[in-house]
Amino acid sequence: MRDIVIDARRINSGCVWFALPGADRHGASFLDQAPELPMAIITDDAGRRLLAPYAGPIFVVADPRAALGPACAWLYDFPAAAMTMVAVTGTNGKTSVTHFLADAWRACGHAGAVLGTLGLQISGNDEPVEFGFTTPEADTLQRVLRKAHDLGVSHMAMEVSSHALALHRADGIEFDVAVFTNLSQDHLDYHTDMEDYFNAKSRLFADGRCRRAVVCVDDEWGRRLAADLAARDIPVLTYGLSDGDWRIISRTGSAVSVDASGTKVELPTVSRGEFTALNVVAAAATLSMLAVAVGELPHVLGACRPVPGRMEVLASPSAQHPQVVVDYAHSPDAVARVLSAARPEQGRLIAVLGAGGGRDRGKRPLMGAAASVADVVVVTDDNPRDENPAEIRAAVIGGVTSADVREVADRREAIHSALSLARTGDVVAILGKGAERGQQYGSEVREFDDREVAACALAEWVDGSC
Repeated sequence: MRDIVIDARRINSGCVWFALPGADRHGASFLDQAPELPMAIITDDAGRRLLAPYAGPIFVVADPRAALGPACAWLYDFPAAAMTMVAVTGTNGKTSVTHFLADAWRACGHAGAVLGTLGLQISGNDEPVEFGFTTPEADTLQRVLRKAHDLGVSHMAMEVSSHALALHRADGIEFDVAVFTNLSQDHLDYHTDMEDYFNAKSRLFADGRCRRAVVCVDDEWGRRLAADLAARDIPVLTYGLSDGDWRIISRTGSAVSVDASGTKVELPTVSRGEFTALNVVAAAATLSMLAVAVGELPHVLGACRPVPGRMEVLASPSAQHPQVVVDYAHSPDAVARVLSAARPEQGRLIAVLGAGGGRDRGKRPLMGAAASVADVVVVTDDNPRDENPAEIRAAVIGGVTSADVREVADRREAIHSALSLARTGDVVAILGKGAERGQQYGSEVREFDDREVAACALAEWVDGSC
């Protein structure tokens, strides 16, 4: 056996094909797309019935997805076991925490890497390899881990989404540390309710999945998880704004003071806001569990760089111009946190906001409500996908309570409109897409980058050069 694949279009004569059940169609129904026949097929009872005409060997298992991850880990000789592996899950903060860890590892002299929303990025290489998923399917994931290890990576920080956990994508990996950042409403188009969402996240912390854990206890979900871990004798380090083993004492724009289990330490931060402070503390607590001395943390975390599209402040010619912030916030909690952090001391706060199509519809008015802390909210399209963009915008607008609302469908026009409203001292916060480089309408993905468009709009504000 040379390979394991799940995509019928990649089937070759030397591979085993896992024909998996899907949301709309069973994978077994796509055998006619295969360029060659596989040496064997692994599927479930439903798949076997669909493959009745196939004469080759078929192995039936109750849950082929659950079998896929361990099989791929075996095929690639368990690459995760040869690296220090950290998994980060939670509604918000996954990307920032993983990037902070990779930067800190670089400062420690380790070859670190990040695998997540922005793709695979190895320290020292600024161009990530993108996959389209926060956590790739198991066959891709294990292949990428093997490649990263072969390139010399010794420490890997992975974002692990609730979808990935529910679909067993990270099965076959035992993480050295698993991190839980928070849980707030999102993805309820996939999960039946918040309890189901939490249960999916909790799979990362099951017996045999992680050796140690770092858990934020600022919400009820984190407190439940921490109590469960303690009851199962899994070492856990808690953190939070006002509670936990590592507790934030105070914060400024460039540092956060932490009581780290009785030791006071000042940690540098790359941007303002309580959520950035919490993400830095999550990374610091994780590093301490991996034997980095508390006294070394200010130095190694001082190497952290701003994360693309996460509270990213665009360069401005001078303080005499509006400040532009781009962030990936696309849940009610994230919108509220980012706008709170972005609020200027003197000027107005202008938010540009949309909501994605084909996703949790219930959060759209909640996102509008969260954006109501801004003085002006420009509601526009995010990634409408297969939904009516006007209906999505209407749902967001319906939640806005106190701000001045403007509706501008075209996202480029919306960003330029927001800058045209801004004055010196104002902040324009562009939310929802972060570092994404495309905008999806139906099956079409149009080239679009909030940061590039905003930079152009800011230049136009300054001197009309764009």
